[in-house]
This record gives sequence, C-alpha cells and structure tokens, in this order.
Amino acid sequence: MRKVGVCISIKEIKHWVGGEIRKVKKSPTSLYQQIFEHSAEAIVLTDRWLYITDINLAGIKLLGYENREDALRRRKLEDHLKGGLHLVDEIRQKGYVQDFEVLMRDMQKREFPVLISANATADSDDRVTGYVAFIRNLSAQKKVEAELRQLNRELETLNNISKTVSDSLLLNDVLNSTIEKITETLDVDSVRVYLLDEEQKYLYLAAHRGLSEEFTSLPHIQLREVGNGILGYAAETNHALIVDDLKKSSTPFRSSIFREDLTAAAYIPLIAKGQILGVICVSTHFLHKFTSKNVEFLTAIGAQVGMAVQNAHLFAEVKHTYEELQLAQQKLVQSETLASLGKLAATIAHEINNPLTSVFTYTRLILKLLKKEKCFGERIHEVERFLRLMESETTRCCNIVKSLLAFSRKSVVDRKPNDVKEIIDRAVDILKHKLKAKNIRLARETQAKLPMVLVDFDQLQQVILNLLTNAIEAVEPGGSISITTRASDSGEKVEINVSDNGRGIDPEHLPHIFEPFYTTKEECKGVGLGLAIAFGIIKQHKGEISVHSTPGKGTTFTLRLPVKILEA
Repeated sequence: MRKVGVCISIKEIKHWVGGEIRKVKKSPTSLYQQIFEHSAEAIVLTDRWLYITDINLAGIKLLGYENREDALRRRKLEDHLKGGLHLVDEIRQKGYVQDFEVLMRDMQKREFPVLISANATADSDDRVTGYVAFIRNLSAQKKVEAELRQLNRELETLNNISKTVSDSLLLNDVLNSTIEKITETLDVDSVRVYLLDEEQKYLYLAAHRGLSEEFTSLPHIQLREVGNGILGYAAETNHALIVDDLKKSSTPFRSSIFREDLTAAAYIPLIAKGQILGVICVSTHFLHKFTSKNVEFLTAIGAQVGMAVQNAHLFAEVKHTYEELQLAQQKLVQSETLASLGKLAATIAHEINNPLTSVFTYTRLILKLLKKEKCFGERIHEVERFLRLMESETTRCCNIVKSLLAFSRKSVVDRKPNDVKEIIDRAVDILKHKLKAKNIRLARETQAKLPMVLVDFDQLQQVILNLLTNAIEAVEPGGSISITTRASDSGEKVEINVSDNGRGIDPEHLPHIFEPFYTTKEECKGVGLGLAIAFGIIKQHKGEISVHSTPGKGTTFTLRLPVKILEA
C-alpha cells in the first residue's frame, strides 16, 4: 500500500470531520479516505436517527462486524451502547459530546469500556443530517489501571504484613492477620498455614480460614508427613505448586477435597534465610487460575511469614533462656537468703551471747557470795558493781533486739506536711549530751522559706538520729558536724546533708554500708542495722539516700525527699 505524506492529529480529524464536514467533501477523496480508514480510533458516521451510514476499519473490528456491508445493514449505533441513553440525549440536545465514558457491546455481546466524542453534521442550511462518532477502546487502559490497583493493593498488603511481623512476636496474631490480608487482596476464599515440627518431619495446621470444621479436623489435614500429598511435596521440594483443578489431581486426599468442594489451590513454601519453615495453601471453592504474579505475591508473603516464624522461634528460645535464668536467679537469691540468715544467726548469737555470758558469770558470783555470807558486809560495793554490769549487759541485749525489730517491722508510713527544721532540731536535742561529752561543734544551716515535706515525723527523725549517731562516733573529740537543708532547683524535693570531719569510710566498704548486718564498728558497738533501717525508711518515702566519703577527711550523707506525694 502506498503511504501518503500527511501528518494530522486525531483531534484535528474530529474537528475536521465533525464541524467542517462540508469542507471535507470538497477535499480530495483519496486523502479523506486514507485518514478515515487508517485512523487508530473507530470512526462511525450515522444519519440523524443514529443508523450507521459509514464505518472505518477500526470501527468494524471494535464492534465485531464481519465487514462494512454487515455494519450498514440498518444497524443503529445506540444498539451497541449499554445504558447509553444519557449519551444519546446529550448528543441530540447539544449537538456534540466530548470524552464520554460508557460501556459498549459488540455483535458477540462482549462488553468493553470506551471513550466517545461525537459531533453533529449539518447541511448548508445548518440542519442536522447525522453524527460522526470517534470511539476509543479503553480495555487495554482499564486493564493496566486494574493491574496497577492490584499491584498497589499487594504492596500495601506486604507492607502491612511486614509491619505486623515487626510489631508482634505473637505468631498466631501474625498468621491470622496474614490470612485476612491474603483473602482481602486476592480472589480467594480459603487459606491454610502449615508449620514444620522441630524434627522437620511433619507439617501441622497452625492457622486457617474459610474452611469447614469437618474438613480442618480431619487427621491428614491437621497433620501431614513431609512428602505426602501435594502439600507435603511442596515442603519436600521447596517449590511453589499450582493446581488449577484439585478434583482432577493425583492427590491421595481427593475424597476430602470433593466433600469440601475445593477447586484450585496454590502451595507456597514459607522460607527464611534459605530454610523452609512451612507451607501456605491458598485455595478457592470456584474456578480460578493462579497467575505467575499471584505466585510472586504469595512467595513474597511466604518470606514475610517465614521471618515471623523464625522470630517466634527465637523469641521462644529467648523466653526459655530467660526462664532458666530466672530459676537460677531464684536459686541464687534463695542461697543468698540462707547465707544472710546464717550471718544473721551468727551475728545475733555473738552479740547476745557476750552480754548473757557476763550476766551468767556475775549471777554465779553473787550466788556464791550469798552462800558464804549471810550478808555482804564489806563486799556490798563489789556486789553493787556486779549488778550494774548485769544491768548494762541486759540493756545491751534489749537494744540489739529493738534494732532487729525495727529492721524487720513493716511500719505504716503516715506522711503529713512537716517542717524539716523542726525534725532536725528534735533529733539534735536528743543527742546534745553526746555532742557535749565529745566537745563536738554542730553547725546548722537551713534555707529560708523551705517548703514542707510530706513525711512521717517519727521515721524521718529516726533517720536523722542514725546519721548523727554515726557522725558522732566517727569524729574525734573536738571535731565538727554540719547539717544543711535546702530546696532542690526544681522545687520538688528538699535536700538534707549531714557532714562530719571524721575518719571517713574506706572505698571497699562504701558499696556495702546500706546492707543489713554490715558494720565496720568495733565489736559490741553495733550490729550493722542503723543505715539499713535509714535506707528502708527513705525508700518508703519515695526519696533517695546517698553517701560521699574521703578517708581521713570525713563523710557526707545526703537525703532527698519529695515535697509532694509521688504515685507508686
């Protein structure tokens, strides 16, 4: 065929054939005919009643006619329009339509979307003599758009599954969410997820949807040996398998498939880091053909689910290890508790045994004196000394028992607004005779307008007494102790510092000074409970206690107490 050197757009053709029809008739027939015949769009000319009067080759093919003569046998264009009455009305009222989307059907009753632009044609008196329609088949475009929408849905599904895998370590949640996303995205109505057991010999049903209870409770559906049936073969070969008609397959489980009325299925291995962990079976109860893109999509999902399974296995291992660690820790705590009880028993036995031995010894001495003499006479002063020693040792036993009771007792904290200065002054008054006895200088500095603290008056006083007593014992005669009190920068806490210039605490002892029964004092000077009690009281008040010490220079204990009650 000889080519004509003409370059003209479809838009120009529409304008030319429609609005300038009279000019076209004056143009060379050969030029008009070639433009008309070889247009990529279907061009249909009709009379005023929409009977087809001419049609190009694209139009013949689009509408399914055998040839031009077939199309011109009193065929009406509107007979090819599905629900196109609005289009016809608009053409007749306005004389044109532009890019009108509508469904058409060809002579074989196949429906397809089209885009129509049409113009009225007129005679020299501007009377409508017919119409010319330009029709573009949108099937290919709609198919591409549908594929893009499906691709977007699949990408969104993969993204959602990936997020679920990242956010959750609960495998059942991940599997059920994945099954739901698969049925929403693909044209399928049933899904099964199988996982391999630890020995990699059997597949067990881990999750499912869209299947009857009778079917899913069958033994070979609940548990399948690797290599048995299509499912087992997919796990054995590590390859995706597609079956378009299950009822014609060679699977040994056809009878149950018939009863469940399953038609098509895709078996996709679950793989993570090259290791197969299970199989997803996606199936339908209607005729369906799984495409290669479906398989790619399901394989991507299989990789995500495989990762979730692997994460669940790792989580189970970590959980098991953690439980073993907890058990070991409990045994260690139990061992340490027994050791602490042993230490406590030894400490109490040692501390109480000494004064009791003294009491026992002096009691026997007094009894011997009573046997020898009816009255003490000259030895009355010696007996009095024995009795005073007995009183002192008995008092010491009482103090040890009181300290133990104070440490073990779980007192109810009665927090009320209290003035820290008043609590400190009361504690200093109690100990002023000890301060005076060692000629210790005590300096007190309290910030003006200090906020009230919510504390138990007696318990905080006990803490201050313990800290001051330790400071008095640590300093040499003529030493100094200072107590400073101020509000924190945030105003939410009050800080109390008790400092001395005594001998200080060696670095190796600092980590242990708040432990029960830990003491660096000489024998008979204490059982190591004072600071442990202070620590417990401050913690009960949601406060903090810390220590800073330099050997040979002194020690500072710092208390930080909240101004308002903090929630537990």
